[in-house]
Parts: sequence; C-alpha cells; structure tokens
Amino acid sequence: CPDCYHSTDDVLGWLREASAAAPRYVTYEAFAGDAADAALERTMPVVTLTDTSAPAAGKERVLMVFGEHSREVITSEVALWFVRAMLDAVGVDTGALGAGREAPLSRWAEFGPALDVFAGTQGLSAETVAAAAAGGAKAAWGAAIRRALLGAEIVIVPVENAAGRRDIEGGRLCDRVVRATGVDLNRNWPYMWKRSPSARRSETYGGPEPLSEFESRAVLALARRFAPLRSYVNVHSGEWALYVPWDHKSALAAPTDGLAGDAMDVLHAMNRFCRCKAGAAGAVSGYLAFGTSMDYMFTEMRVPYPITVEVFGDHNEGRTYAKRGADAVPTTGDHARSLASFDFLRPGRGSSVGSGRRCYTMFNPLSQAEYRGAVMDWVAALMVLVDRMAADGAAGAAEATAGGASVDEEAMAQRSERAAALAADNESALRSEYASLASRARASVASAGGDGASEIAAAQSSVMSSTSIATAPMVVAFGMCVLGAFCAL
Repeated sequence: CPDCYHSTDDVLGWLREASAAAPRYVTYEAFAGDAADAALERTMPVVTLTDTSAPAAGKERVLMVFGEHSREVITSEVALWFVRAMLDAVGVDTGALGAGREAPLSRWAEFGPALDVFAGTQGLSAETVAAAAAGGAKAAWGAAIRRALLGAEIVIVPVENAAGRRDIEGGRLCDRVVRATGVDLNRNWPYMWKRSPSARRSETYGGPEPLSEFESRAVLALARRFAPLRSYVNVHSGEWALYVPWDHKSALAAPTDGLAGDAMDVLHAMNRFCRCKAGAAGAVSGYLAFGTSMDYMFTEMRVPYPITVEVFGDHNEGRTYAKRGADAVPTTGDHARSLASFDFLRPGRGSSVGSGRRCYTMFNPLSQAEYRGAVMDWVAALMVLVDRMAADGAAGAAEATAGGASVDEEAMAQRSERAAALAADNESALRSEYASLASRARASVASAGGDGASEIAAAQSSVMSSTSIATAPMVVAFGMCVLGAFCAL
C-alpha cells in the first residue's frame, strides 16, 4: 500500500498546517520539557485538540502517546487520522492540507460500518446517545466529537521517537529502541524500573537509570503540565490488545489502587472495535514489563483511566474475532511486493532485507484494507474513550472517605463480571497465539545457535497442555523477550 503511509516529516508537517488553519481547535508545538533539553534543542511534537471558545476550567485532560517504538509505524498513522477525524467533524477542510490532498475518513468504505458500531456502543455520553436517536450514526459521531472538543483537552504526542521512525524510513526496519542509546522508552520509567545486566543487548533495556532519555522526560513534563489527567493512553503495535495496569505483575489493579471503577467497562466499549484480548497487561499479554509509562502514570500521577492499546498484529495476533473477506491478511508474496513498493523506505544497514521485512510486517499492515481497517477501528475506539472522559467528569472517580476510598459494591460486581467475560474471550485466542509465539521464539533462538530452544519447546508444550491458560503463556512470551525475539509493549 504505497499510498497509505506518511513519512514522519509529512505527519508533522500536516499537523503544523492544521494548527495554522484551525487554531480554534488544534495547536502544535515543539515541546522541550525542561530548560536543559531546550538548551540542547531537543524537542518532541505535541498537538492539543480542544475548542478554545469554551472555558478551560473543568475540562478533562487526556494524554495519548504514539510512535514510542521505532518499528511501530502504524501508531503515528492512527494519531494523524484521529486528528483529521476530529477536525473533519467541525467543518475543517482537512483534504486541503498537506502535500497529498487526501480524501477524509468519511469517504472510506470502512467509515459507515464503524459509525454504526460506534452509535450502538453502551456508555456513550447522553448527548451522543440523544444525537444517535434523533439523527442516526453520523449525527452521533459529530455530536461526540463536538462534545469532546468542548469538554476535554486531548493532548497528543503523534511521534514520540521521531528519530527512530525516520530510521525505519531509512531501511532499519526492525529497530525498536532509541538507536543512540539502545534504550526501550517503555522500560525507562521510575516505577518498578529494573537495572538490566544485559544492558544494550536487550530490546527491553531500561537505560542506565530511570528517565535517562529525553523522550521519557518530555512525556513526564507534559503529563505534569496537564495534570490532573483523566486518562493516559500509550499506543503500540505488534498485536491487537487493550490493557490496563498492571504491567509489572500478573494482577488487575483495583479501585482501591486508584483504578476507575468502570475502567473495565470502558475497555469493553472500546473492544467493540478491537475484538481482541483485553484486561490487566501482566496477566493477559503473556509477560511482565517493568518501568513502563502506564504503571507510572497510574501510581505516581494518579491517572484513573491508564490504558495501553496495541493497534495491529500480523495474522490477527491477539484478536478473539478475526476479520474476513476484504480485510483478510494478504499472502507472503503480497506482503513482500507491498513492502517493496513503499517509496519512503530505503535499504539500510540495520537489518537484512528479508529479516527486516518479516519484522516490519509483524507490526504494520501492508494492504490498504488492513491499513484502513486498523486506522478506522482505532480512531473510533479512541473516540469512545474521549466521549466517556469528556462526559464523566469527576463522577467516575472513587469517593474519598475518612477511612480511605470507598467502592460501590454493585460497581465491583459488574467489574468482576466484565473481567470474567473478557477472560473467556481471551482464552481461545491465547492458546493459538502463544503456540505461534513460542514457535517463532524457538526458531529465533535455534538460528542464533540453539541455546534455550529446549526451554522454549518445554514452555510451548506447557501452554498447549495446560488446563489453566492464565499463567503458562507468561513463560513463553517472557522467555521470548528475554531471549531476544520480538516484544510488543
């Protein structure tokens, strides 16, 4: 799909143009974070969406971070189209911006079906529900966007690791970390940070110390500037998934920890588009992650709706319901031909052509149908979130009492039911997925010399024979990360 993807410069250039064309709704800035980084001219692109004609007081704040890992190119595409969708709905001619003069989402075949699902989602704001009843799905979509712009400030980092994304465009198709330092930005946060003895040899190296990287410091400074945040969303690819804390342990955070009582309901509503595994990251993803931004935002910044989303996985990794027909995964030959036609990807020394392509396709869709399907699903899912955040206000927060936070028993019961339903959906996907993951890890380790292959094989056998899928996959996927294969989060 050579016409689908945008270079990093094109993404940021379009957002700058949008800021100039529609200053009432969108602002763009090169954010330094602190004076020291500013002095070194280190900046990170930041876009803020809100209707500035409405008073800022009382607006809920949502921070979304895209493009953290270099090879997860699709995530910044979702950011771009999310901004476009918001502006399209308030009458901005987004097709006139940028060099490509692209048609808006509303002209995609995927737009109408996604809006129908959106309008039927439970838990939308009263204004959105009323608009759906009166005027149908398009009216609901427009009402939700206008309500979000009036009632929220949506702060977006479209490309956190811009240098890394440009490395991908230069041909280093499998890079994940900050190339200059070898640091994984999603292991560089202070909460539950771990010092890695393997240092830069690992894809999940957390750095010499927490917040060693400019990008991490800048995101933290941004979160502090807009505190208190209602929601923090960290966007990745490599699978289809929706996660809440915890990352560092195999448990679901509770309202008594500060998680919103209806957080699982929000995940369920967003999952109408993802149709994927969802729940506590450490329990559902298959491995534990230490020093992540989601766990930090939850514990240290007290964000009640901290969410990690995984927007695409090759061969429907993570999906509990796979799309059919036009959205089917193309054949290997189609993948190779499509990748070869990308005019902004150039051969580089970071990886061999074959291995680079295989890696790239694990994290990014290559056909137009896959690309548009993923983008539209996640634009709509994120719209569900911001509609909820703008409407809920402080009502969804846990009530403080003299003895601590009180939790409504009925809400707790509903949360437990939702978690059980999601667990049932996850199980069948996990069995097939982690067998596949283990096979890949085994092949990767074997090709590197064979060390560890027997352990991976044993873990694979454990997954397939286990009567309880909850813990066995963690052995496989965590082992795969440790042994140098691919991690998503």
